[in-house]
Amino acid sequence: MNGTRAQSKSFWSDQNRSFGLVMASGLSAIALARFVLAGEIAWWLIGAVTVFGVAALVAPALLHLLRIYWMKFAAMLGLVNSRILLTILFAGLITPMAMLMKLTNRLPLDLGFRDGTTSYWRMRKVDEFTPQRMERQF
Repeated sequence: MNGTRAQSKSFWSDQNRSFGLVMASGLSAIALARFVLAGEIAWWLIGAVTVFGVAALVAPALLHLLRIYWMKFAAMLGLVNSRILLTILFAGLITPMAMLMKLTNRLPLDLGFRDGTTSYWRMRKVDEFTPQRMERQF
C-alpha cells in the first residue's frame, strides 16, 4: 500500500511539474511574441514565467490545485470550441457542397424508387473485381 501511495505521489508530482513547465513555456512564447510584435516587454508575463518555472522545478505540489482548475477550464473550452468549429465546418463546407450538388442534380446515392423494378441490387461488371484491380484499389 505504501508503494502505491508513493507511485501516486510521484505521478501527480510529474503531472504538476509538466503542467508548470508547459505554462512557463506558453507564457514565455506569448511574452516573446509581444516583444517582437509590439516592442514592449511584458514584465508581468516574465514574472509569471518565473513563478511557474520555479514552482515546477522546486515545488510542483504547489501547482496541483491550479492544474486541476486549469484542466476543468480547458475541458469547458474544448466543449465550446468543438461546437464552434463543427458549426463553421458544417455551415462553411458541408451545406454549400450539398446545395451545389442539389443545383447540379448530382446524387451520389441511388436512393430513389424505380417503378417496375423487382430488385434494387446493382449488377456488377465482371471486370470490376479482378485480382489485378484489387492490387490497386484506389
